[in-house]
Amino acid sequence: MSIYEYDARKHIEMEKEDSYKDGYQAGEAVLLQIVQKKLSKGKTIPQIAADLEIDEDSVTELIGLIEKRDLPD
Repeated sequence: MSIYEYDARKHIEMEKEDSYKDGYQAGEAVLLQIVQKKLSKGKTIPQIAADLEIDEDSVTELIGLIEKRDLPD
């Protein structure tokens, strides 16, 4: 088998992984925007968690990502 042979299965698997990563990142970006908007409206972590139907630890983690993203370089 030549190193130049095309492996369709491997190619499809790589495309799936890339698509999954892209979708995950897009979803996370939307979630961060929603959490940020709720924070700006004065909602608390428990309120945001209840609104989004996720646990408070996840909201806290998302807030940490928002704060990290907003820090100047």
